[in-house]
Amino acid sequence: MPALVMVPLDESLQAQRGLIYARSVVEATGGELLLLRAGGVEETAGYDKLANVAQPMQDDELTAAWKVVEHEHAVTAILDTEHARRSRSLPRS
Repeated sequence: MPALVMVPLDESLQAQRGLIYARSVVEATGGELLLLRAGGVEETAGYDKLANVAQPMQDDELTAAWKVVEHEHAVTAILDTEHARRSRSLPRS
């Protein structure tokens, strides 16, 4: 099963390094990359920053999406995003 790799990006060097490893996992598994930003960092990072980060990966034919969660603590945004993803992927009876 292809991996979904969620990468919280906050403009830190650690997040940028994590993105390199996440891309490698996505390439190796044929999975998907989800870039996530929370807490208003997108406003200070610049217009459409996540879209600009995802575009080169999409150009390389990787599945890369992004989500910006405004005005929410990063941990809450990560957990809520994962919970929603799992809820959508569960089989319905």
